[in-house]
Amino acid sequence: MKNLGKVDVIVTGMGAINALGQGITRFNSALLAGQCGISDCIRYPELSFLSAAAELKEFDFHQALLPYSHLPSPLLSAIHKVGRRAPLSIQASLIVALEAWVDAHLHERTKDNRRIGLVIAGQNTTQAYHYDLQASLQNNLHYLSPSYALQFMDTHHVGVLSEVFDIQGEGFTVGGASASGNVALIHGYRLILQDIVDICLVVGALADLSPLEIQGFYNIGALSGLSPFHKEPKKICRPFDRDHSGFVWGQGSGCIILESRDSLKEQIPSYGIMAGAAMNLDGTHTSTPNQDGERRAMAEALKNASLLPKDIRYINAHGSSSPIGDKTEVAAISNLFEEHLGKIWINSTKSLIGHCLWSAGILEAIATLLQMKQEFVHPNLNLDNPIDIASRFVGQQRETVTIDAAMSNSFGFGGINSSIIFTQPSTDFQDSGMVEPKGVKRARTSE
Repeated sequence: MKNLGKVDVIVTGMGAINALGQGITRFNSALLAGQCGISDCIRYPELSFLSAAAELKEFDFHQALLPYSHLPSPLLSAIHKVGRRAPLSIQASLIVALEAWVDAHLHERTKDNRRIGLVIAGQNTTQAYHYDLQASLQNNLHYLSPSYALQFMDTHHVGVLSEVFDIQGEGFTVGGASASGNVALIHGYRLILQDIVDICLVVGALADLSPLEIQGFYNIGALSGLSPFHKEPKKICRPFDRDHSGFVWGQGSGCIILESRDSLKEQIPSYGIMAGAAMNLDGTHTSTPNQDGERRAMAEALKNASLLPKDIRYINAHGSSSPIGDKTEVAAISNLFEEHLGKIWINSTKSLIGHCLWSAGILEAIATLLQMKQEFVHPNLNLDNPIDIASRFVGQQRETVTIDAAMSNSFGFGGINSSIIFTQPSTDFQDSGMVEPKGVKRARTSE
């Protein structure tokens, strides 16, 4: 992707919800502690295998809104109105978008809503909702709610969020399988570089799978179901370990707000700069990863960010815990970074929250930015026997690391490869007019 200018695209707000809890502060604490949100999945007894998942536990939309009771009543009323009967994935998107909106102080700032964009990452975002409706209404379709005509389309996400936040710029959904989150961030990044919008909300939709999708992933050999650790679900997801057996499904949603620094008129928080990005195709419809395609994506992202391999200190790897996927990614990283490989820390956030599919890239970008801000790298859980001894994988404990530039990878079925580069702000907060994000302090210990 051609670098379209000198514009700094900065991250001013973030929101997250996953199996580890709600909110950026909670996610940050879990990353520091190396907590795992994976447990037995018992919601679908019709599956032909024993499964584990990192599910949202006892999620309640109205309870999730309680931290925002201080906000203007028109905004809260709009969210309650569109969210109270919405599918789970849309409810989760509303919660994380609201957190990011408030985090970026957009509820307080003067802005041109025609210069705000919206990109939703994901496809087939309400599969469990459809499955449950079919089961309950298959002999009584007459009673199907008229709202279903809107809700079964992924663009309903765009309509709901644009209505709540009065977004009037460009908006659309993008699907890139497991790379959807990164693909959405790249499109938001381009909208700002091309001066189409000043602000862009990028939301990773929760993958609310039905038994059909879960069984399908298992049948193709991607989802773990035959792990020797099936009686210990927290040990099943093992990125880059020789006993990896496939990915573990995670439920989660995230939102990142990107802004053009040139358009800022007030002092607001900044988590870092989205300095470069790239994506490409392998020219295949299969699920088989390709080393050359992954390498090209990473190399092009570095070029777009005007960086060299030696400048990267940390990689948040795709690291799905799939044997062929992990092996291919390690080979691509090794080939690109060569003699610098041993100086780069590598981990996979999926070892903590599972594979959140459409929102994986968003949540992993959030994890990357939090680690950069606080100078640590979170544990890569269950890494007992690494598949490659030359790579500098994070172990069972977090490490204290100063990270000036980091890479976040996402690769998807159908040969979709993507890589994003984040850097620290080019000047300190005092010089740039920025202030530290709320609730996020720098870590100074690796204990």
